[in-house]
Amino acid sequence: MHIRKREKNNINDLTFHLKHVEKEEQSKFKANRRKEIMKIKRQINEIENRKTRGKINNTKSCLQKHQYVLLIILTKKKERRYK
Repeated sequence: MHIRKREKNNINDLTFHLKHVEKEEQSKFKANRRKEIMKIKRQINEIENRKTRGKINNTKSCLQKHQYVLLIILTKKKERRYK
């Protein structure tokens, strides 16, 4: 009789341990999925930031060109006034 009780206890302990390990595995997979999702989101944000920076830089360069052209026009107008 004692052998059967021990066997049942061992089986119960092992099944409990197995369930516990399975839960850990599931949570690890979730953590891995979360990490992968966060990694992908970071990559997406980096790409979007590069695009935004590129647009800002293009806008700045266009503004600088326009400012340069305006500066030339204004200096020419000033020169004409003083002649």
